[in-house]
Amino acid sequence: MTGALKVQRLERQVEHKKQEKAELEARREIYQHDVELDQIIAVFKLGCALLVQVLLLLYFGGKAIEFNTFARRILALPGTRIVTDSAETIRFRADRRDPEMMELLEQACERINATYHQRNGRTVRFEVSWPSARSRHAT
Repeated sequence: MTGALKVQRLERQVEHKKQEKAELEARREIYQHDVELDQIIAVFKLGCALLVQVLLLLYFGGKAIEFNTFARRILALPGTRIVTDSAETIRFRADRRDPEMMELLEQACERINATYHQRNGRTVRFEVSWPSARSRHAT
């Protein structure tokens, strides 16, 4: 093999290695971005889980409920917010198929209401609203 052929071959290898390097650098940027986003989401999840633990401790009598169970059985309940000049009422629509958790929610609402929480000059109240037994929709 002549010197000129060796030089051409080496130049092609160098060009190929430069392309590989550029591809790897692009992947590293994506990987770093994904890791940062994952860390932000992880901190958000942890903060949310800690807030739920505080709610459970202060207002649900320290009941041992997992985060997923709390989210599915309490936070996912439909509700309404009613605002008047003097009060703001948050009303959860009770699930008749989950009487144990609804009882805990009612007790928690009573404990929260006992603190007479104020927001924007209005008293904030939490309630559990039971749908009528003749309702066509299952709750």
